[in-house]
Amino acid sequence: MPDTTITLLSGKKLIVRDTEEEVTQKTVAFLKSIGLYATMNDREGNASV
Repeated sequence: MPDTTITLLSGKKLIVRDTEEEVTQKTVAFLKSIGLYATMNDREGNASV
């Protein structure tokens, strides 16, 4: 079972069972659902994740 450590901006660390790729996919899906994904990509000049 994979464990991934996520460090929040506050410094708090979370250990989750998802892989890094799964965490990334879920984060992108969440950002898209609230309309921030395109804005963040335009700002960073990164069109794909």
